[in-house]
Amino acid sequence: MVFMIGLDEKLAKYQDHYRVLRLTDKRGTATDADVKNAYRKMVLLYHPDKRRADAPEIPGLNMQNYFTCITRAYEALSTAAGRRTFDSVDDTYDDSIPSAFNSSSGKNFYDVFRDVFKSNSRWSEITPVPQLGDENTPFEEVNKFYDFWFNFQSWREFSMKDKENLDEAECREEKRWMERQNKQARQKAKKEEMQRIRNLVDNAFQNDPRLKKYQEEQK
Repeated sequence: MVFMIGLDEKLAKYQDHYRVLRLTDKRGTATDADVKNAYRKMVLLYHPDKRRADAPEIPGLNMQNYFTCITRAYEALSTAAGRRTFDSVDDTYDDSIPSAFNSSSGKNFYDVFRDVFKSNSRWSEITPVPQLGDENTPFEEVNKFYDFWFNFQSWREFSMKDKENLDEAECREEKRWMERQNKQARQKAKKEEMQRIRNLVDNAFQNDPRLKKYQEEQK
């Protein structure tokens, strides 16, 4: 994502809408009210007909174009569905997961995995989301944790990465072909996303000291 894009609609999806509305601290957690209030403030500052005389200029930016980008950001984030669509492909989000874990390395299992699971909780269709816990978490809760994550349901979707613009279709057949291409790309991205989550859960499950302790006790 970049701060703002020009007026070309084809590039609009690359604009950082949160940053344009000065909501970077609410990224991924903003509500309808947060977005509405931020937009109102920006309107008072930059609307061509309402702009205060003392409103700060932004060096290098055309103020008329800037307000168009503000309006575009509001339209994208003003609903929960719109925020989900944008958040799903927000490249400021860290998708990385621990590739491997070795207890002999001296690293603490909970320090390595706790924040990663908490971060990925944001994608869960079901709430509340159980968290990793610590060495004192009862085994029943540990078992529930892995049952939840092995069956994780993600709301993340990838329509903003569509490469085919349906508005450019010259006929019905071409539009249908574009729709199929976009659908296949979304399904592929979704499959990769679910595999990413599964890799995280598998890695944690195989190295969780609580499970290893339980197995030893059963022996």
